[in-house]
Amino acid sequence: MPSTRDRFMEAVDSIGNLCPAPRTLGRALSLLRDPDSDIGDIAVLVSQDPALAADILRCANSASYGAGARVASIEEAVQKIGSSETIRLLGRVITHTLTRMDLPNYGIDTEDFWAESLFNGIFVEQLALATGDIDADEAYLAGLLRFIGRLAINEAMRSFGAGVFWDGRGSLAAWERENSGVTYCEAGGALLRRWQLPEAVVTAVEGQDALASAESPVPLVQSLHFTSSLLPPGLQLDFFLAVGERPIVIPRQDGFVRSYGLTQDLVSELLERTQEKFAAVREERYH
Repeated sequence: MPSTRDRFMEAVDSIGNLCPAPRTLGRALSLLRDPDSDIGDIAVLVSQDPALAADILRCANSASYGAGARVASIEEAVQKIGSSETIRLLGRVITHTLTRMDLPNYGIDTEDFWAESLFNGIFVEQLALATGDIDADEAYLAGLLRFIGRLAINEAMRSFGAGVFWDGRGSLAAWERENSGVTYCEAGGALLRRWQLPEAVVTAVEGQDALASAESPVPLVQSLHFTSSLLPPGLQLDFFLAVGERPIVIPRQDGFVRSYGLTQDLVSELLERTQEKFAAVREERYH
């Protein structure tokens, strides 16, 4: 009989096959950094997925990207908002698609799953911009996909046919490992590698909760570990309430905090900016 971990990897393969769109993120980032590529190359890549292309066009024509003539093609959309912003938009659209489901084994509904993903993406990007030492595109993706491993674990448990649900007590990591063979960090890394996302993003998602991450020499890994200690995990409490009610406590011995001189005031300012951008995206979605 296959081990729990083997069965989990089968679930990862299943999700990877059913949701091929995330591979577009990795390819788009590669094109963005290739001096021999241009806007047309990214447009061709996005156009290969009609559903994704339609979402990008809709967003590019929204109020968030300013007034002006409506664009009718992906190439026009990329020219209007720029290659880097197209990458961010791709990440947001794809993550929204991936989180458009409840995670009953965790007790997380689709609204909270999407909210925590978006909020983390924006916040980690703000950290990157504030430090000036982290690729903002990779930071945004790492934050957006911080909890994507839960999707894989929930799918694995569903395929196992086991009625196992997180009760909020004990160690979440121990519960995940006992019932799926992996933690959500490991699951996230496996899924992101399956989708061929940048190794920097994969490593950050994998290592976000490890104690060694606090002293990692890689700033993106450090930033995600810092974020995991600062923001609520989206469990057992409505995410919107958790963000508003949780006091800001900076782990002052954290290597990331020491390296970049993060202060309570600066982090509070970054959280305020995050909340403003988060609210703008949610308003755009509902109008």
